[in-house]
This record gives sequence, C-alpha cells and structure tokens, in this order.
Amino acid sequence: MEQSAERFPVMSVFEALSLMIAFGTLVAVLSDKKDK
Repeated sequence: MEQSAERFPVMSVFEALSLMIAFGTLVAVLSDKKDK
C-alpha cells in the first residue's frame, strides 16, 4: 500500500502533463478555427 501511495504523485504529474497538452491542442484548434 505504501509503494502505491508513493507512485501516486508520479501518476498525477503525468496526468497534469497530458491535461496541459490536451488543453493546449484544444486552444490551438479553437484559435485556428477563429482565424479561418
């Protein structure tokens, strides 16, 4: 149980990175549509 708890922060970091990338791509697509 302790090992899984220690691994949680790493997973949250990966989730945050993936969320940032997904949000960035979403904003880029929206801005591209607005430009066109």
